[in-house]
Amino acid sequence: MERDGRSLAHNTLEEMRLLAVQRMAEGEHPDDVAASSGMHRSWAYKIRSQARGRGRGVRALRSTKGTGRPRSRTSTQERRVLRWINGKNPMQYGFDFALWTGVVAKIDGAGGLSPAIVNS
Repeated sequence: MERDGRSLAHNTLEEMRLLAVQRMAEGEHPDDVAASSGMHRSWAYKIRSQARGRGRGVRALRSTKGTGRPRSRTSTQERRVLRWINGKNPMQYGFDFALWTGVVAKIDGAGGLSPAIVNS
């Protein structure tokens, strides 16, 4: 059964990659390395080509921290929105209900912020 690498921890995958490259350097065939790891055979060929990459070598196989989605607001804008919401009652802004259903900060054409309510 072929293993889905997404279900494994980053450090486990890194160790598997390093071990596979070491075994292939010792002369073992990539198909055999992939089969013994439980991965698809293209996985072994892919990591072998990454390790052979120009000037990077085995460093290319190290795991890295995922960066995630970039922030859509600057820290100044986030602080401004927090000041609007934190400790305030929606009725203070002229809304006739006492529940926040969702507050969205819209950036207008001039780059300023304006509070807008979104029903969700």
